[in-house]
Amino acid sequence: MIRDTTFIVVDTETTGTVGATDKIIEIGASKVRNGEIIDTFHTLLNPGVLIPHNVMQIHNITDSMVAMSPSFADIVDEFMDFMDRDAIFTAHNVDFDKDFINHELKRIGKCPLPHQSLCTIKLARKVFPYFKRYGLGFLCDSFGVEIPNAHRALDDSLATAKILIKMLEELEAEGMIHLKDINLRSIPKAVPTLSMF
Repeated sequence: MIRDTTFIVVDTETTGTVGATDKIIEIGASKVRNGEIIDTFHTLLNPGVLIPHNVMQIHNITDSMVAMSPSFADIVDEFMDFMDRDAIFTAHNVDFDKDFINHELKRIGKCPLPHQSLCTIKLARKVFPYFKRYGLGFLCDSFGVEIPNAHRALDDSLATAKILIKMLEELEAEGMIHLKDINLRSIPKAVPTLSMF
């Protein structure tokens, strides 16, 4: 059942938009089960490269902020423990975040994430087909969810988790109580917004 399923809602802040060449500088993750956020994970990461100025203006993460932070390799075991192998990897534009994490895993000789994925943009299009926009900011405004620091990984993760919970409640009210009831194959492909990192 959906309520018994664990969703790990992940957000990454990065040095750019290409997982093969850019790096993660912050990971935030929220664990959702039974309609509640039950745990969180957060860390800044030292990417080993300078953060481009135009990117820095989006998330306000500076080189000095990450200078003493761990590398991805330093935190990978803790992060993978948090992930729960049977959980659903969830994100707002899930392909972006999962691609970045898989490239980081590949760089250190680890296998890609084995998790099934759920995109909250795609899910929002299914649950709220009458909306004109599906960006995280718009959805938060629509449901009174606050993001104290937009474009910071943990805050975006928590906001996405709260939106996910609202959508799952809506699905449950419509009688969809099993994970298989969410037929993601019928949902239009997510269109990236201008600032997905």
